[in-house]
Amino acid sequence: DTLDMYIRLEGADWRALMPFMGLWHVDSHSFWEKQSKLSLREGFFYGILLVQGCYSLFLFLIGKERLQLYLSLLILGFFMTFGFIPDDSSHLVLFPTLKNWSLPLAFIGQFLIAFAFLQFTKIYFAYEPSGYTKWLIPSYLLVFALFVLSAIFQMDLVNGDFYYNSVFILLIIGVIISALMLLRAEGTIRISKALYIIAFLPLAIAFLYFAVSTLSERMLNITWLSNFYFSYTAKLLQFAIALMLMLLGLSAGHRTNQLKAETAAALKQNLLDQQQINQTISKFVPNQFLQALGKNNISQISLGDHAEKTVTVFFSDIRGYTTMAEQMTPTQTFSFVNAFNSRLGPLIQQNKGF
Repeated sequence: DTLDMYIRLEGADWRALMPFMGLWHVDSHSFWEKQSKLSLREGFFYGILLVQGCYSLFLFLIGKERLQLYLSLLILGFFMTFGFIPDDSSHLVLFPTLKNWSLPLAFIGQFLIAFAFLQFTKIYFAYEPSGYTKWLIPSYLLVFALFVLSAIFQMDLVNGDFYYNSVFILLIIGVIISALMLLRAEGTIRISKALYIIAFLPLAIAFLYFAVSTLSERMLNITWLSNFYFSYTAKLLQFAIALMLMLLGLSAGHRTNQLKAETAAALKQNLLDQQQINQTISKFVPNQFLQALGKNNISQISLGDHAEKTVTVFFSDIRGYTTMAEQMTPTQTFSFVNAFNSRLGPLIQQNKGF
């Protein structure tokens, strides 16, 4: 005989179970063991994002480096994109009670990815104001923001493919804009582009493998490549994103250290130049004049600076100097005056004069 068995399953989100779970596979040796491993792996991934985001935010609060702020927003975007992605039981849902808002929250996360990525690129290369920063990037972000608002006010989980495809296209446009900024940023600042490019290699390789596997299946009928990719899609993407964010953090730290080293070297060189200038000027303007004005070097003096003090001024004239000078060459005259000063100067200095 046939035994009809009715099973009632209840959870935080009823839609995540019935349409996608084959009841004949639910037993302690198949689904739940797989689900435990998936939860552990994705929970570890979320933990990495959380630690990286908090660390970047901490660096921003300490050093006020905007690069770290946008890196933390980029990490938050990935956290929201994966944490709220409306999917079936093949993903760990962090906040099941917010399932009804999962699609808009995921799109907000993707908007944060685009916004933070563009701002990170602009600051990373100290991109000069141009048409990209004045109208192209703001226009792109405005379109993205309007689309996200439309997704929030017109939630339609049934026709979610339209939103997915549109967001994917918008993200691709953002990547293209960033690539153009990367190419045009040459010469704006001495920052290695190699570190920036290397940081995105893991994610680029993952997408490249996706493209190759898809084309191999459709054109060459090689299915094992695509089957392997789709079996490990989440793992590959999560690993690539975690590695990319880690490399971005390292490249941002290297950039900050390099800029600090260049700034320190420039300040040291400026100090040496200033010392040389002061030494040269002191041959013509005694340092005591600067000290009387409360200044340390000639560059600090402005027109109109003055000080009122009681001083003694000693005037000395050489008898018959004009007649003597007319009979000497300029070199002889210069030597004569120096010989006079070499005798009179020490006497003045011994009496605290200059």
